Amino acid sequence: MRLNFGGATLPALLLLMLLVGMLLGLPLLWVRRGRPPTLLRRSLRALDALRAALHHTAEMGETLHISPGIGTFVQGGRAAETLAGLEVASSVAEEAFSLGVPAIASTNDALVHIAAHQLLERAKERAGAPAELEARALWLAQQERMAYAAGALDLLSRPDVQANVLVGAFDEELLLLLDAGAREVRYQLLGAAAPAGVPFLPVSGEEFLLGEEIFVAGAYLRPRPGRLAGLAAQDVIRLVLLGLIVVGVVLVSLGGPGRLLQPLFWMPAP
Repeated sequence: MRLNFGGATLPALLLLMLLVGMLLGLPLLWVRRGRPPTLLRRSLRALDALRAALHHTAEMGETLHISPGIGTFVQGGRAAETLAGLEVASSVAEEAFSLGVPAIASTNDALVHIAAHQLLERAKERAGAPAELEARALWLAQQERMAYAAGALDLLSRPDVQANVLVGAFDEELLLLLDAGAREVRYQLLGAAAPAGVPFLPVSGEEFLLGEEIFVAGAYLRPRPGRLAGLAAQDVIRLVLLGLIVVGVVLVSLGGPGRLLQPLFWMPAP
């Protein structure tokens, strides 16, 4: 008797285990060797413009507003975007504090608010900023998008807030914040990966973070060995997936993948 695993369930599981092992093992191996691979990273113009804007903000004595978006740590499909937004917020805040620029972070969830507050304090400590430099995290609403947008619009209307960084979990409310930022602040950087928010990014200008760029922006802003090794591992996994796709296309074209993959699809029942 044979047990049907329903298509590619078992091969997908084996492939997933292999990719997870590579994603965890390769960075650890490279970091322990002390020689992370040299990455051929493409330049992200949005981050280059951000650094220039922070220097100008410091010269003018202005304030930075940052936000990881409206996501939560438990909301399905938004946790990764929220974590990426917090990573960007921490990196941007550290660079701002090192230049003497005060920063305000706005959030839409209690747990994200606590995390943002702690990240700001650690970024301020790492930057060696004076204690009187403003570093606040504001909890504007509890998982209510439009209420959060209204609170963020009020922050952007402050005359001292002239730099606006919105990178993380954003949907349609991004259009409202984009419009207000275009009228109220001198510089803003937007980044999103959700289909509901991505269409508004080109309206913000030439500098924005699209899709997977929000997940690598933290490593670009703070290029540490562990992060660079993680990016290299992701590139290796992409190459492996591309190779598997090519092999699959060749097998299908030859008409013989069934016999080669049958042991993976079928196994004797106990």
